[in-house]
Amino acid sequence: MQKKIKKLSEIGISKNQVVYVHRGRNKILSDFFLSQCIADYNYDFRGLKRLKIFNKPFHLVKSFLTAFEIERAKFYLLEGGLFIPLGFYLKILNPQSKIIFNIADPTLALFSNNIFARFKYHLKIRFLRFFDIYLSNSMNVCEELTKITKNKSQIYHYYLNLFDKKIKVPTMKSKTNVILFLITRPTETGLTKGLDVFFK
Repeated sequence: MQKKIKKLSEIGISKNQVVYVHRGRNKILSDFFLSQCIADYNYDFRGLKRLKIFNKPFHLVKSFLTAFEIERAKFYLLEGGLFIPLGFYLKILNPQSKIIFNIADPTLALFSNNIFARFKYHLKIRFLRFFDIYLSNSMNVCEELTKITKNKSQIYHYYLNLFDKKIKVPTMKSKTNVILFLITRPTETGLTKGLDVFFK
């Protein structure tokens, strides 16, 4: 069962022990974790538009090289599915370090039921099991993590106040209501994080 926390210090992790690796696309999320880490490393991989077939191997190579660039730390806080290969490499290079994996994107989503999609999903799960601590601001994700990870006692749900007071949200009177939430990227991506919690 997942536990609720407001900051990493509640689970015995101090600021000077954590290196935060992220894409920097979500200012609210980045600021929240940057205040709890001694250093951060901005990493992104957008891929090739015309030669998409090479994106996967290029991503694996870049993750491998990046693992050597990042400074040594007791904890590595990684954000999102893009960092699964990097987390795996960091774990191999630093077996004494612990990987804190923050799922703030559709990492666990299975968008198709074809053989390739299922293979990719199960491969992702296998790599995720190498990590030590799991975070998410989504209760749905936390519940899913309890089914697929071995460290069930190391799953933590954190809360972020993502909605500006000026934003008017309709009262939810029925579960049958359907909400279409539109945003522009990348400046407003923070508004989609944790919607399943907000409307629960």
